[in-house]
Amino acid sequence: MPVPEHLSSLTADPAFWAAYLPPAGEPPPGHHAELRLPLPVAGGYGLVLDVDLAYGECQLGLRQPGATEPVPLSRLDAGRPFAAVLRWAELDLIGRVVALDDPAWPHPGLLVALLHRYAPPADEAGETDRAATMLATALRALRRADGGDSDGHGGTASEPAGPQQPPLALFTDPSWWPAPVTADPQIFDDDAVAQRVRDHLDHGEQVRWRYAAGWGWVTAGNTPDGGTPARAPGAESFPFDGVTELVRRAADRHRRLLDTPWRRAPGVAPLARRIRDRGDLAAVPSLADALQAAGCDHPTVLDALTEPVVPAEAAWVVDALSGIVPADDGGR
Repeated sequence: MPVPEHLSSLTADPAFWAAYLPPAGEPPPGHHAELRLPLPVAGGYGLVLDVDLAYGECQLGLRQPGATEPVPLSRLDAGRPFAAVLRWAELDLIGRVVALDDPAWPHPGLLVALLHRYAPPADEAGETDRAATMLATALRALRRADGGDSDGHGGTASEPAGPQQPPLALFTDPSWWPAPVTADPQIFDDDAVAQRVRDHLDHGEQVRWRYAAGWGWVTAGNTPDGGTPARAPGAESFPFDGVTELVRRAADRHRRLLDTPWRRAPGVAPLARRIRDRGDLAAVPSLADALQAAGCDHPTVLDALTEPVVPAEAAWVVDALSGIVPADDGGR
């Protein structure tokens, strides 16, 4: 699914992100944005994000086959900016599937930036570190609003500051029409990215995931704001079976999307596994060469492995080529 035009223009607006991702403990600035973003994942299952910043509310829903409206998963507002709805591995899986389906959604990027509020990382060093790296990469991918020349992720050009046609000769004196103000392309600076990552990890430290027979993956304990998490045992309104099926189908689709001749070519998967086992991404350009020689033309896969290498982008592709599927744990 291509990125909707309305969303593209919004996400190039620093004011949108200031309202959608306000600093913890601070009231969000006002914004009029209102949108519904459907995110098809697999087999008629998907997610739907409803944003109404005029009321300061955002709701994530689950789309199921045959349903006319999504089932609500969690509603966020200024007093509750995070929710434990998806495990981080589930968000990673969904991001991969969407990116493999449509190169307009690079991973980690816009999808992670929009949905990380619903996916606190578990209190485990490995996942916490991975989530921090992925989230920082996703937020930095949004930094330029002038076409994305520096990071290749694209964007919407800034509105021109000044006349859009040459002025009449009478008005060419600089004192009459000052030089256009240089548009600031920064949506998040490094300090803002770091703070946002810390806020998210602080929230995740207070969330525990466990597998409960008859329910599936659930959160244990209270949320940081003292409330009861939506995905907790006994929450009758939460669609446990639907989320489990969404994740199962996403894992199956992940496998099918990579069941290609170029992924099965001799040398591709073994090289990916060696890179992963050594924890050294220096050889990923060689992996890109091997894929191209095998006929791979998938821009998401090749871009992630082409210099300059962005670790969070390359790592998930290496994992995928190694046969690793996040959240593929058989329900446990």
